Amino acid sequence: MKQINKPFNSINDILNFCSECSEEDFITVDTEFVRTNTFFPKLSLVQIANSKKAILIDFIAIKNLDPLLGLFLNENIVKVFHSGRQDLEIFFNLFNKLPKNIFDTQIASAFLGFEEQISYEKLVLKFCNHKIDKNYQFYDWSIRPLKKPQIKYALSDVIYLRKVYSELTKELDKKNRLNWAKSEFEKLLDPGKYSNNPKSYWQKLKVKNLTNISIQKLKKLTEWREKKCISENQPRNYIMNDKKIINLISFENPTKNIFSKFGVYNLSKKDEEKILYILNLKEKSSTIKNITYKKVDLKKLKQLKYLLKIVSNNSEINESLIATTSDLKSFLTNSSNKKSFFKGWRKVIFGNYANKLLENKLSFEKINDQIQVKVK
Repeated sequence: MKQINKPFNSINDILNFCSECSEEDFITVDTEFVRTNTFFPKLSLVQIANSKKAILIDFIAIKNLDPLLGLFLNENIVKVFHSGRQDLEIFFNLFNKLPKNIFDTQIASAFLGFEEQISYEKLVLKFCNHKIDKNYQFYDWSIRPLKKPQIKYALSDVIYLRKVYSELTKELDKKNRLNWAKSEFEKLLDPGKYSNNPKSYWQKLKVKNLTNISIQKLKKLTEWREKKCISENQPRNYIMNDKKIINLISFENPTKNIFSKFGVYNLSKKDEEKILYILNLKEKSSTIKNITYKKVDLKKLKQLKYLLKIVSNNSEINESLIATTSDLKSFLTNSSNKKSFFKGWRKVIFGNYANKLLENKLSFEKINDQIQVKVK
């Protein structure tokens, strides 16, 4: 494969490359960005490889990726990423659209018994027998000019990805799991994953025993924080992290001294006044109900975890891909959804057994040194 060591910095370069990709079955894609002191990732490079060449696009120089949109929206060409969620977030922020027909090698590998969130380096070593140089893994990619070792590292992220993709698809095909993997890739193409809704962020915080008024404070304070992060493009931790928000809403009758007490600094007087107004809200009639958590049957949870382990071992599919502990707890407490909680491939290999377990219609039997699941 030809490596183009000079980063593209013109629209024509990108257009010509996209034209060359029109007959490709798949392309590999990666990005390099910086996200140390901003809310949104700052894109520096885009790397793409087709069957003939690997290229770099210098976004800092060109500041325009519109010519890529047609290629990314072409449903006949698979766009291959490794752990592509942040890459997809970048493209969504740029285009307000997401690429179509994607493949994520990190997710795919979990269907074949590889460790959870396996690194690109490990997959390359496994399938390409090549050791990736990690020296530039945390490099500041906004620095210019780029030197040869940095360019080589960036290109390697898409060059070896081609063989990794080919090997994974072969293995998935052999096990009839390619469609299972594709159903997971589709979840990455939900725009809701990349849209920032300040009003709904509070729901991500798992806080127990909140009163109505505490919920109102939590909603308003997280909404204020999210809007400020977005408008000023600053990380949450720079403004006020989640832990500090939870501490603040739990404090009764706060005054401005509360900010130093909980380590909240660098706020303007206007911001302090806004936060104190929120924190001093009094109980009002509200349609918001208290957050309550149903008690989990710990015995059943332990049994479900054991079943999950057996299913994972026998199927060689990573446990966390099948279900998380949070999923299992929801399964136990959401009585109205027990029969359909796990859908698609999850229902086939785990959900049906989980339902039988709750009905006490499941047993385990050791056959040829392997634990098998039996329906009574």
